[in-house]
Amino acid sequence: MKQKLLNSIRLRVWMLVAVLCTAFAGQAWADTTVSISSFSTTSGSIDTNISYASDKGDGTTAPVVSSKALRIYKPSSGKTTGGYITVTAATGYKISSITISNSSDKAGTIKYSVDGGSLSANVSLAASAEYTVNSLTATSISFYNCGSDRLSIAGFSVTYASTASGEETTTTISVAGITNTNKYVSTVAGSLTASVTYGTPASAVPDASVTWSGDNNEVATINASTGAVTLVGAGTVTFTATYAGSTGTYLSSSDTYEMTVTNEDPSLVKIWSEDFSSYKADDVPSGGTYSYVCTNGTKTSGSTNGGTTAVKNENLAGGAAALELLVGKKGSGDGALGGSFTATIPLLSSTYGYSGDLTLKYKTNGNSLNVKTTTDGITVYGEASTGAGITYNTEGEHSITFKGVTTSTEDITIVFTATTTNNVRIDDIVLKGKQAALTVVATPTISPAEGAVVSGTEVTMTCLTDGATIYYTTDGTTPTSESTAYNPASKPTITVATTINAIGIKAGLTNSAVVSASYTIAAPCATPTFSVAEGVVDKGTKVTLSCETDDATIYYTTDGSTPTTSSSVYSSAITINATQTIQAIAAKEGLANSVVVSATYTVRDFVNLPFTYNTGRSGIETTTGMTQSGLGSDYDATYTKLKFDGTGDYLVLKFNSAPVVLSYSITGNGFSNSSIFKVQYSADGSSYTDLKSYTSLGGSTTDEAFYNIPTTARYIKWVYTSKSSGNVGLGNIKLVEAEQVTIGATGYTTHVTTHKLSFPTDMKAYIVTATESSYVTLSEVAKVPADEAIILNATAGTYNLPVTESADNVFGNLLLASDGSVIGNGSTIFALGVGKVDPYVGQVGFYLVKEEVAVPAGKAYLEVAAPGVKGFTFNFDIVTGVNAIAKSQEPRVNGQIFNLAGQKMSKLQKGVNIVNGKKVLVK
Repeated sequence: MKQKLLNSIRLRVWMLVAVLCTAFAGQAWADTTVSISSFSTTSGSIDTNISYASDKGDGTTAPVVSSKALRIYKPSSGKTTGGYITVTAATGYKISSITISNSSDKAGTIKYSVDGGSLSANVSLAASAEYTVNSLTATSISFYNCGSDRLSIAGFSVTYASTASGEETTTTISVAGITNTNKYVSTVAGSLTASVTYGTPASAVPDASVTWSGDNNEVATINASTGAVTLVGAGTVTFTATYAGSTGTYLSSSDTYEMTVTNEDPSLVKIWSEDFSSYKADDVPSGGTYSYVCTNGTKTSGSTNGGTTAVKNENLAGGAAALELLVGKKGSGDGALGGSFTATIPLLSSTYGYSGDLTLKYKTNGNSLNVKTTTDGITVYGEASTGAGITYNTEGEHSITFKGVTTSTEDITIVFTATTTNNVRIDDIVLKGKQAALTVVATPTISPAEGAVVSGTEVTMTCLTDGATIYYTTDGTTPTSESTAYNPASKPTITVATTINAIGIKAGLTNSAVVSASYTIAAPCATPTFSVAEGVVDKGTKVTLSCETDDATIYYTTDGSTPTTSSSVYSSAITINATQTIQAIAAKEGLANSVVVSATYTVRDFVNLPFTYNTGRSGIETTTGMTQSGLGSDYDATYTKLKFDGTGDYLVLKFNSAPVVLSYSITGNGFSNSSIFKVQYSADGSSYTDLKSYTSLGGSTTDEAFYNIPTTARYIKWVYTSKSSGNVGLGNIKLVEAEQVTIGATGYTTHVTTHKLSFPTDMKAYIVTATESSYVTLSEVAKVPADEAIILNATAGTYNLPVTESADNVFGNLLLASDGSVIGNGSTIFALGVGKVDPYVGQVGFYLVKEEVAVPAGKAYLEVAAPGVKGFTFNFDIVTGVNAIAKSQEPRVNGQIFNLAGQKMSKLQKGVNIVNGKKVLVK
């Protein structure tokens, strides 16, 4: 740290000349004469008590310095005086005589005025001449150019004296009491002291005292009377010591001291930091090394909800990374509480601890946030520090100091709490402290906690001090190094009522404190049970705990710590909103605590497909896999409730299986052509690709559907990229992992696959492998590749065709896929339909497409040169076995028909028929 005393903290001592006077007794001030014989500026000082200034006045030109002379110019036309120069004495001094010298340049005429009074008569001043005004007791005297030409003043001399009747004094500031000038916030700075002296050699002014003041209370404050300095923040501060003087004896005086304060001790090391970059948006930090616990803001009955505490992918707190923690606001109503983020930070290792103050820094977005510690013996120091902690409501980085930490402090629990109905963003949290080698062995810990235990319970002892040995007794005596050494391989076992006393010992360190645990033998409580088995669960799942022991109390933790009877008491179902582990015990007076039981729940953060959503904004928070930012109040529209009303507003949908079809309804409301609204997809939730970009949206609802979403996509995002004017409504969202197909009353349809597909058990799929005469041969397929034209047969309805990772090889398929541009020509293009003329009436088959009629996109067709053939009915390939058809769907038969007995038939009969060597079942 840099320290300096202004003006080199040197004494300005005016020489005291004692003059004996016969006319009266007492002290008097000697006259002082100072002079200036050349000028460099038009205004300045001769010494600390005499200054001069020149002015244009009514002159023709402003004064200038030329050839080291000060030129004062003549009066303007119609004026009697021109420019002038004024000589002034400092407060407490009077001018008794002044001599002005003209240069050799020109002769001139002047007038003078004393203390702003009337002007004197004209005084002629020859070149190189001087003029003296005597017998003055003036504070100031002015000389005016009254001649017809410029006046060049070569210099002047002034005789002056102090008006005080006592002795002149000076102030000297000493830094005694502040021995270390490398100061930083939270250290004890010490006190500044000042001495008041006069004369040469310096003599102390009797009973003199100074008043201290500072110019920057945000850096450091100073006690006005004692000079005690308290450091507040980083920066520079100037302290001033003022001596008021003693009327008629000593003059007043002052001097300054400048101090620079750094923000923290450079020897501090980082203990804990958190910038939330290891989390994803909407994660809720919990458990882990620092035992994180998050709570949401609460409300009273019927009031506005509090905020949800969770990680957000935004940068409102000003952190280095985009991710930050939103601490949920409190809801409305008496008794409502703000959300909180709690972290318990270990401080004690096997070789060192922390001693002295801990410094905590964090960044916020400016909304009110309270920071406190719940650790016994630790206090908070900072702006308006109280036992309730520190509350800041300004944006930027804040610094808080925790006092009372010793090398025996095992950990510190820090709680960040939102205090108003505004959400708070926090980021870039850093806790630092000064490491100190252990001088005392850490107190051993004994587990389980004392109390009633089951006979045969083993006792575990641990000590954080590396290399320490634990010695213990079970006979009530104080343990020493001669007692039994604890051996983890042979733990003491409780079979009767026992008190264990333990101590930690290590050479070179002071022995630890003695710790005790008393046990009694009792039957155990029943182990608690969980209503939901551990594993993957939906967000919002409620877990109920129960115990078969009547009147037993269940205690539980969700922060990774082992539950004790000091843990939270179970009273209602625990809601799982983030991945966490619940551990629980049951306890009852007169019984031993139950064994600890635990269950780990992983929250599913994605939606399951198929997925539909047509609820307003309020439903997003409770829907797994959906996140939003900035959405406005819902529209009343049936299908477009969600309102995007600002640039950057977005909705993200996360899913965990391959999507196929996305559909939604969208409406514009005053949406201008210069606005941009996009629909995007992403595989990782970070890099998005545009699926659709809207620059024009009318006021009517548009239904959109996309069938070509990549199977690698796992995120869909709707975002108002750039708003010029207007809002966008969105709703009726549907996302399925299968291709949808609708089969009509005939029981048949054609379809062109977009992905590799398999088929439901109640559906058959065929390809066409041959055409002969007026029928086509159908071959059944189980899995088909993408872009394959197929025939589907099932009961009328809408079906989801599952996407598969693999497909069968399909050879010889004569079906072709239409993209909507295939036009009938009346001769070679055949499409699926029902016959309307003999001999095809009522039969499903492929029939000629009339000229200029298009085959719809996504449908299959045949292109066959078969002159005279109007249609093809179905002939099923032998590999399909017996093929069932309805009576109304009988195919046209061009060949012999036999029954199962081998008898030739003239037409198809109800039941199984043999047609062209293949089995056909007529229903």
